[in-house]
Amino acid sequence: MQLRRFLVCVAVASAVTGVAQTPSPPPAGPSRPTAEGAPEPHEMPVRMGLRPRREKHPGQRYTEQMVFGPTQNINASDALDEMLDELAADIAMLGAAQVSPILLDHVGVSSNLNPEFSRILQSRLVAALHRVANVAVQRCYECDSTVARVENAEWVVSRGIVAKSDLVAYARQYNSRVVLTADLSLHENPNGMALDIQLVRADDAAIVFAEQYRFRPEDGLLYRTADRAQSREARLKDLEDRLANRPHFKHSAVLGVTNIRASNHPRGDFAASVISYRLLEAFGVEREWRFGISGSYLLNPTRLVGLVPQAIIGRRVTMDSLYLPNCHVLGSFGYFITLDTQAGLQNTRGAPQFALAGECMMVHRFSVNLQLAFFPEFPLTEGGYNVGGGVIPTAGVSYSW
Repeated sequence: MQLRRFLVCVAVASAVTGVAQTPSPPPAGPSRPTAEGAPEPHEMPVRMGLRPRREKHPGQRYTEQMVFGPTQNINASDALDEMLDELAADIAMLGAAQVSPILLDHVGVSSNLNPEFSRILQSRLVAALHRVANVAVQRCYECDSTVARVENAEWVVSRGIVAKSDLVAYARQYNSRVVLTADLSLHENPNGMALDIQLVRADDAAIVFAEQYRFRPEDGLLYRTADRAQSREARLKDLEDRLANRPHFKHSAVLGVTNIRASNHPRGDFAASVISYRLLEAFGVEREWRFGISGSYLLNPTRLVGLVPQAIIGRRVTMDSLYLPNCHVLGSFGYFITLDTQAGLQNTRGAPQFALAGECMMVHRFSVNLQLAFFPEFPLTEGGYNVGGGVIPTAGVSYSW
């Protein structure tokens, strides 16, 4: 009796396990041979299909808000590049073995766009796929052609793929796995762009991937300025540095000469050599701003030894270019400290200093700069001659790294 109960329990457990684990049989139809371990022809792979929309956790929403565009004016060509790159990344996740070769069936644009732009869209779509997904893309010449034939004593004119038999025939002719269709729409109120994609399996016309890509002016854009001579990889590196709070420092060593104004002295004004070190951090939308500190050492062996610590802020005033000099305008505030060499470096005096400077980086490391500074007149020594009280020019050459 106990043995019978045991056998019944084993049979029930086996039946339940078989129901839970046994997959449903694939539908009948034509199929191509598959390699060992590959999914069945009519079974959709795990990563092929509609990509689910996952709920964003608060940290991800905060990160997306940080990379939102600071302006409302965005080049439509750059926005299209963003959507095409996202599409290429999604297809790369599907795997080239699952979708390659891809046959281009239809690439269309909305009525408010120039119909000729569809050819440009097709070229940029193929370029994005080759750059990221590394899949083979084939152009379907029959899909754009008009065919006339006689059926049942009637003259029939058709264009492109109009029946499943045409789909299967063209796919076999080109030896393609999937057929891609793309439609680009431009919305004017509110402003936005939409790219709708479908991948249809050639064997049974099953939609194996479908996605919609939307872009609005307030969305984050990585490649914001297409006219800049900067690679997309560099823009990605800059964005990663911003999110990771990694600063972009600019170190500079400056060697120059300055003219110190002196009154109540028989020999009048005098020159001094200048050695400076600057540490600046680049910030701003295009890293066009700089802020930091510097220290300068002034020396005239017979007249003066000076130190000038100061804070600096500046901005690039020229276009960021690989072929032209990059020029910055810098403003600084510091304190001019002097030591009298004739008094044995014992008398320390000083005054606040304001300066305005211009710097142009000629190549990648060397720059020329000119500074105009002003500090109030003050006595260098007790009962001695005065320095300052006018514009103090400084010219020099700097090396940056």
